[in-house]
Amino acid sequence: MADDLAPLLLEVPLPPQVAEKLGGNDKAPLALFLNLGWLLGGDSKRELVHEAVEDGEAAVRALHWMALAAYAQKDPSLLKMTAYPAPGGRVVVKVQPVGETAEAIREVYCKFGIELGNEDKVVEKICDVLKALREAAFALEEGRYVVADVGSHIAFSAAVKTLILSSGYVSPFLIAINAGSAERAKKIAEALDAVVDGKFVILRDWMIRLLLPVAPSPVYKKDVVLYVAIIEYAAAAKVEAQKGAYLLERRDGLFVAKGKEAEALYQELRRYDIPVKPRRRGGEVELALTGWQLEYLKNRGLPVTLLNELEYDKEQKRRQQTV
Repeated sequence: MADDLAPLLLEVPLPPQVAEKLGGNDKAPLALFLNLGWLLGGDSKRELVHEAVEDGEAAVRALHWMALAAYAQKDPSLLKMTAYPAPGGRVVVKVQPVGETAEAIREVYCKFGIELGNEDKVVEKICDVLKALREAAFALEEGRYVVADVGSHIAFSAAVKTLILSSGYVSPFLIAINAGSAERAKKIAEALDAVVDGKFVILRDWMIRLLLPVAPSPVYKKDVVLYVAIIEYAAAAKVEAQKGAYLLERRDGLFVAKGKEAEALYQELRRYDIPVKPRRRGGEVELALTGWQLEYLKNRGLPVTLLNELEYDKEQKRRQQTV
């Protein structure tokens, strides 16, 4: 069992500003950060309990708890799973570490400065850790975010991945987290440098682009969907209408056309009854469409193509050459 869990026990080096938030430890197992994402998301903050409704979620959650017990060199196999029916014909699976396994997990949490019990304090603590990881992991160079610290990048990506798996919504156009309340959404958004929309936290495009896609578990469909969404991240969309093709750059979940292209696209889209109008931003006209509006256009017969960063760069260069 320990050999199977070995990849999750690899220790990640941490810079001083992150170590300070984790009980002074300058390294931590990858499993810790995977568990922090679950704990901030769907786990109980008072006891070791997770309830899952999606196929495979309980199995993946149990695996990450087992890794923490193995890190503490305790028996990782003492977990209890129970299932019961829920509205809509769904089945809820409750997974709980018990006995020596539960004791070991609590010990590891405490070692890194996390104590279950007070829900608000647990959320605040994990948000502090994620904020420190983000600030260490990324840097802004020439107007573009890049990876600045590899260890923090790995840890941050692992925690955000399981937070999304636990409480997130994933589509080709948007990755968002259901924080449960507007107040908690503000705390998580501050930690992640994300956008708040009511009780939802919407990840910014630069973060999706830089999240490290960990190989998914084949037993958990949502894990695979998230992996695909990250590696096939759409940097832009091309809409082909009657009078030409229009290029829309992705910006925090929206697809934006600029200048004369925005005005021309708006005139073409008026016949499709889409509630959108050009607006001025920084002296330039812009037209912003949501992913769902692009899907609507596609369903109405307009060719809509999502472009990754390389395809977007090629399309821009091709346009410049034809001007």
